[in-house]
Amino acid sequence: MAEKKVRCIRRNKVYFQLEMDEDGYPPFDVESLWVSTIDKGVGIIDSIPFFVKGIALGDRVAFDDDFNFVTVEVPANNATIRVYCPSWEKEVDIKNMLKEENCSWEPSHLSSLIAINVPNDRLEKVQSCLFERSDVEPLFAFENVTDGRSI
Repeated sequence: MAEKKVRCIRRNKVYFQLEMDEDGYPPFDVESLWVSTIDKGVGIIDSIPFFVKGIALGDRVAFDDDFNFVTVEVPANNATIRVYCPSWEKEVDIKNMLKEENCSWEPSHLSSLIAINVPNDRLEKVQSCLFERSDVEPLFAFENVTDGRSI
């Protein structure tokens, strides 16, 4: 019987430098994201970013020998939306809509901050639903952090 070769994909943390705005946001200088390494210095983003702009789950990225981000080689067909929502635990309607639209999300260690991965073909509908929610709840806010790149 012939031996099967199994390719082992390593997961590494890749580091992204962050720039603070005049209000001191984001509260960190660096964000690390999980990347599934597919070749030396190349990998696929394997977690949803909270603070990095212009990056989405599934992007193929290049990084240096110290695992510092260099560039997006091939953007995924996804967008990242950052949501501030103090009542996230109670937002059953929004969570159901996100599930129906094939989205995934991760709560941050910072209170009320959620990162959402949205397939590009669902982005318009998801943003529309989030706009409606922000009209009703003044503390609810969101931002498409992949804006500025072609989606």
